[in-house]
Amino acid sequence: MSSHNRGEKYSKLRETISSKKRKERSLGPHDCKFCGKNFKSGPSLGAHTVSCKSNPNYFELLDKRNSSKKGRALSDSHKIAISESMKSAHNEGRAWNIGRSRWNNTPSYPEEFFMQVIENEFSDKKYTREYAIGVYSIDFAWVHKKIAIEIDGDQHQRFQEYLERDQRKDSYLISNGWKILRIPWKDLYNSPKEYIKIAATFVGD
Repeated sequence: MSSHNRGEKYSKLRETISSKKRKERSLGPHDCKFCGKNFKSGPSLGAHTVSCKSNPNYFELLDKRNSSKKGRALSDSHKIAISESMKSAHNEGRAWNIGRSRWNNTPSYPEEFFMQVIENEFSDKKYTREYAIGVYSIDFAWVHKKIAIEIDGDQHQRFQEYLERDQRKDSYLISNGWKILRIPWKDLYNSPKEYIKIAATFVGD
């Protein structure tokens, strides 16, 4: 019979000093040394530490995690199903908020991610998020340099409406002396080091 099926009394007899110490250490509370967030158990803290955005090795760990996922591409049937679902949502008016979050001033996850990138990796942090110019809004604008960075979600490549709108927006900004860098979110997510370097170089010191 397995030891864990012989009851609590047997388990206690099998406990060693080292196992007791390990058990005591696993009990909470535990604080993340990077962000200070509190966790009830050691395993919960360990899982959080790997994905903690305040971890100085966050981007390296993210890069390793994404590398391990390569080769797990969606099947063609899955891609078609997602595409049809999104088209249906647009036709039925259920996707009214896609692409409009910029006007309610609430950052999306990609924007929050890039804000952290700027804070940790950029020399010039004097940017304005959702900077209004004409009828448009720039995701991240360095107004003193007339430099704009746009973080594009999948819908910007998937739908003709978004492609045409982005082209009009880019033409308007360029005609007003702006320089623009568009970064697809999926590329930034899959290759963070590469695109962070591109973006930081584009903005400069």
